[in-house]
Amino acid sequence: MFQPDWHRVLRSPLMQTRENQRDSRADPDHITNISESLVTTAVQEAKTLTALLGTVVAQHNFTLDEWMVLDAIVGNDGAAMTEIAAASGCQGATLTRAVDKLVAAALVYREASPVDRRKVVVFISDRGREVHAQVHSGVAALENAARQAVMEAGLAPEKFLDLMHTLAHLEIAVPAGE
Repeated sequence: MFQPDWHRVLRSPLMQTRENQRDSRADPDHITNISESLVTTAVQEAKTLTALLGTVVAQHNFTLDEWMVLDAIVGNDGAAMTEIAAASGCQGATLTRAVDKLVAAALVYREASPVDRRKVVVFISDRGREVHAQVHSGVAALENAARQAVMEAGLAPEKFLDLMHTLAHLEIAVPAGE
């Protein structure tokens, strides 16, 4: 199976170009048409990491949503769909389709909740654990490369995660239609 050199990918020409643009901003006379917005930059970089992770899981015939759901179930075995939604970031029909595909592949199975028979809980199968471990090795390589890149940027990975969690919980007042 193909295993990209994630350290090299994170230092690809696209990433280098963005890094050079950031470095050039220190020059007050430098004019660039690239947005200097924190939000826009965060979204652009999130898309890059999403594509990289998507490449890893696609090698195992998963979509990113399916992987996120499988990973959430491994960490929350026997969880209700609402708990899986919170842990995976997938909602509604996307979550249902992902679980349906994982059930069809015998990676997970559903049962009625022993506490509330109206609810369904989802469990990982032995085969699901094996497949998760295989996919996770590629995900771990990307994680290690990302941690290295964060440290090379002078940040502690824990501080970077704190920043990401803080940004994810920003609240703003959106003006009513004018």
